[in-house]
Amino acid sequence: MGEAQMMWHTGWEKHDGQLRDGHHEWLKRTDGVFWPVPGNRQFSLEATAYALLSLVRAGELNRAAPIVHWLNEQQFYGGGYGSTQANLVVYQALAEYSIQVRLKQRESSSLEVTLNNTAGHTHSAAAPLTWTFTQANTPLQRSVKVRLDRNMTVTAKGNVRGILSVMTMYYSMPRKEEEGCHHMKLDVSFQKIPQGSTSEALGMYLLTVDIMASIKDNVVSTALLNIEILTGFSVDREDLQKLAANKTWDIEELSPSQSNILIYMNEVSSVRPERFALRMHQVADVGLLQPAAVSLREHTLQDAVCLKFYHPQKIDGTLGLICHQHVCKCAAESCAVQRTEVPEGVTRNNISCIQFRDYVYKVTVGDRQLSSIVDIYYMSVTQVVKQGTDSVMEGDRRQFLSSPHCREGLGLVAGKSYLIIGSPTDLMKTQDGFHYVLSKQTWVEYWPTDSEGQTEEFKSSYSAIQDFAGELSLSGCQR
Repeated sequence: MGEAQMMWHTGWEKHDGQLRDGHHEWLKRTDGVFWPVPGNRQFSLEATAYALLSLVRAGELNRAAPIVHWLNEQQFYGGGYGSTQANLVVYQALAEYSIQVRLKQRESSSLEVTLNNTAGHTHSAAAPLTWTFTQANTPLQRSVKVRLDRNMTVTAKGNVRGILSVMTMYYSMPRKEEEGCHHMKLDVSFQKIPQGSTSEALGMYLLTVDIMASIKDNVVSTALLNIEILTGFSVDREDLQKLAANKTWDIEELSPSQSNILIYMNEVSSVRPERFALRMHQVADVGLLQPAAVSLREHTLQDAVCLKFYHPQKIDGTLGLICHQHVCKCAAESCAVQRTEVPEGVTRNNISCIQFRDYVYKVTVGDRQLSSIVDIYYMSVTQVVKQGTDSVMEGDRRQFLSSPHCREGLGLVAGKSYLIIGSPTDLMKTQDGFHYVLSKQTWVEYWPTDSEGQTEEFKSSYSAIQDFAGELSLSGCQR
């Protein structure tokens, strides 16, 4: 029996209409608000809920009120306290408190909540939003999305209590540390492997998932492993059958075409990793393939979720984002590739004036900052062939950003010049002006030097680019 349950049977037991001395000692230590169990949030919640039950059954509702307030503050957004046991005990205590309070209220219960977001909210640009809660609709919840950069005022009138929760949504740079993996260790790899000659799949890959507990108690009891399947992939039927036949864990009914696999594990050892190996067949070529997630959740802790991603081309399966100075743009799995020739039926003028309709520059690559998150190329604009959204003068320096996995295909060399034709969607507005994203829509072509233009290798492309740049600079786009 744990500490929280022991407390219920000892210090909080009602004796001749009074509470035993343990109650008064608790009041002195915590100001009567909560019962702390060092190092264990769940036990603290359960112990405090048992204390609330004791106060309610002793009729001490005034002393119980601050405990109710504290318990309400501990809820996760959307409800719940993180474990099944804590939910049962806390909700039982809160329910009994609510029943006793209602029995003492002789007048009808109601609560009016008014929200004013200064410059308006989603529903209206000026008028405040008002909700009225009565005994008929108290189980209902209300929600609204408001502006974070405006003052928010909440006014409540009535004779009942309510709970107001605020969740702030924002974008942040990815972090290297493995959040949620405090009690568990999760390793995921996804590699291409040879496929049999009889296979009709476009390719075959091996997904390997290794799981271990990372706590001193040797095991984590009851964990849930959720493996999402990449779009356009199916799990090998033989591997599914082996997975379902294993008696070490429980698994949902499987089929090769399903979108995820749920595995219920009775325990996770810290001595030896548990390995799951699944072959996956690529049955369709998906143009903008997004990463799939593998998550490991400890059943008793709602916030203990270990999460990893996997993808055929991307290490760690990280999302295709290009971020610089806390400004991010989705790369959408699209790389700019240096052009070595102009496709048949396409002209540079057509690309500049019809498809992209923004800037056309001759740039020279200067410094480069290459990292695992973003590649930054500092380029000098040596010729403005066509002015775009950004007001650029010849000689100005601009930053061009690219995803690291596009580095090889882009092939930009310091000191060399290039023709770059871009779209308005490739521009990132910052406090200092604009940064340029090199995406699939960006036309990148080597601009030969004057001396290279005299050689057989570059003579044709040099002449074509020079003629194009001169005509577009002089006449502009002709409609």
